[in-house]
Amino acid sequence: GHGARPVAPCRLWGSAPALDRTRGRATAAAVESGGKGVTLVVTMTRLLHAPKRARAPRRGPALNRLRALGADERGFTLIEALMTMVLIAIAFAPILAMFNTGILSQSSSRGVTDATHQAQAIIEELRSGPFSSVAARPWTAVAGTSFEYQVTIGPPPDPTSDTIREVTVAVRWVDKQGPEVVQMTTWIAEH
Repeated sequence: GHGARPVAPCRLWGSAPALDRTRGRATAAAVESGGKGVTLVVTMTRLLHAPKRARAPRRGPALNRLRALGADERGFTLIEALMTMVLIAIAFAPILAMFNTGILSQSSSRGVTDATHQAQAIIEELRSGPFSSVAARPWTAVAGTSFEYQVTIGPPPDPTSDTIREVTVAVRWVDKQGPEVVQMTTWIAEH
């Protein structure tokens, strides 16, 4: 080319690689030019960490037998997935049944508790009033609730005395399991 000088034969000096830690490369070399004191530096680099090849997973004798039968180890087959779903459904069916039974039982218990409170309140009302108001009543709705109550009067323990009465209060309602009834019986005496 124009104005280019030919380069004299070079010799390699400094053959030990130096480590450039900022780039993760090994640098080796410099060359010294013969002739008029012109120095030319050539840098040769290579990556310190060559990309690692993925190592094949270890295969035990059972997997080798499956591979010999033509089994594919990359995923589940449709039949395996369906069988898994069937097994999970079979396992969860009793658990779901227990939840349903628990919810129904809780609802029924709440109804029995509320009906018992209503029956006690009606008995206390009869006790606190005059003895002449203790009489049988037909089914009557309890205001603000879904309960109905009935009062029945049983035979006195002493047929010759009319100062004590057997009173039975029945409270009924309908819940998720069907109609329910709570009965309470007590004695009310004239005071």
